[in-house]
Amino acid sequence: MRDHLTDIIGELIFTRLKIAFVGSGGVGKTTLLRLLFGKEPAPGGYTPTINVSVDSSETIQFGTFLFVIWDFAGQAVFQDLWEFYFQGTDMIFLVTDSSFRNVMQTKSLLRTIRGDAPESPIFIIANKQDLPESMEATKIQRLLGAKTVPMTATDKKK
Repeated sequence: MRDHLTDIIGELIFTRLKIAFVGSGGVGKTTLLRLLFGKEPAPGGYTPTINVSVDSSETIQFGTFLFVIWDFAGQAVFQDLWEFYFQGTDMIFLVTDSSFRNVMQTKSLLRTIRGDAPESPIFIIANKQDLPESMEATKIQRLLGAKTVPMTATDKKK
């Protein structure tokens, strides 16, 4: 029994981490998550997320870590609800679409998020880098004052 105790208990002990993907509507949060889960972008173009999408069947497991992904609706009418959903969040990915206009909206969202979830680390993803009007991630990083990673969520290579 003692030899098998580690095997038995090991399967029962997990560290669950809540990860939130937030940003304005249409910036590519859901598309990015589909890419992360090995799926293709949704056919037919943009379909807005309503309220919050939590799909536990898409939970990512690395060893004894379970990452539960929350996909927050970005439309302004839902942003007032974010404060409640941030409770217990371990990490936040703030997605912007790399246009100047959206980066300025993201700057405002970043201030709000820091007030609502001051303990959660925030990572910025500068999506839609393939579009002609997109700003370079280094410029976005300077404007937001936070580490920013470039991405094109519709391209698995970028």
